[in-house]
Amino acid sequence: MKTNLIYQTALGSIILLSIQWMIGVLTGSAFGIEKAPWLFFSDVLVVLLLAMIARNNRYESEKLIAIIFSIFFAIGSFNILVEAFIFNVTDRSETIRQIGVNAIEMALFSFVFVKYIIKKSGTHQAGFNKRKLMGWIWRIVTGNFMYLVFYLLAGAVLYLSYPKLNEFYGDKIPPMDLIIKTQLFLRGFVFIAVAILIDRTVNLPKYKKAILVGLVFSIIGGIAPLIVPNDAMPQFVRIAHGFEVGISNFIYGFIMSILFYQSFLRTDHIEDQNYPKEIGLNEVL
Repeated sequence: MKTNLIYQTALGSIILLSIQWMIGVLTGSAFGIEKAPWLFFSDVLVVLLLAMIARNNRYESEKLIAIIFSIFFAIGSFNILVEAFIFNVTDRSETIRQIGVNAIEMALFSFVFVKYIIKKSGTHQAGFNKRKLMGWIWRIVTGNFMYLVFYLLAGAVLYLSYPKLNEFYGDKIPPMDLIIKTQLFLRGFVFIAVAILIDRTVNLPKYKKAILVGLVFSIIGGIAPLIVPNDAMPQFVRIAHGFEVGISNFIYGFIMSILFYQSFLRTDHIEDQNYPKEIGLNEVL
């Protein structure tokens, strides 16, 4: 099983890099050869986590394609580009263009990856113990405010410990009310939605699932995109933010997974007895 995970990650990373290059050529923004090793390394980290999600998932085929795309796009593109936009790292037209390009890349990758590399059969029909509406509401409100607290705290620690960032951002820093509204009413909800999606589709024990969500938030939602050199962000800025989001996103993701965790009903059944259980994460952890 470990060999299969390595094979799927390696092949998936090559396919993702090829799609990124192809779309780049078509849109006139192909990456240079000097960025290829960094982008491939970033892709390996992303694909490894997506492979774990896919291999341990309760769904297959079109539903699994949609799940992989939703997770990849939501925190691997949308949330990151919204942040870049409000901090004036990218302008409106560039942000919209990049969101569109990423959506195409990630949709193509998700289809090929699930259909031709993961090739999982069997759907785990699961029910969950019921949760009342108020149970959902207080968890969502708490999770949203927790994201704002983590975001502001991590940012404050970063700026106090690394004053050089002030030279880069200067007057790019948006008004505090815009920062708070964006995290509280948009980005926080996106992270919570992804945590719930993973919790309700991935077949892993409670705390292993929480580690997986933490890694997804930390790597796909932060570290991996910062690995690749780009003109918008100098290396020292990317490294600083890598430590910031790598730690804060992991802790936040772990807590959100625990907060929204729902146990399966004992009446669950498996249509395909060869359906893989807890594959990949056990081997890595």
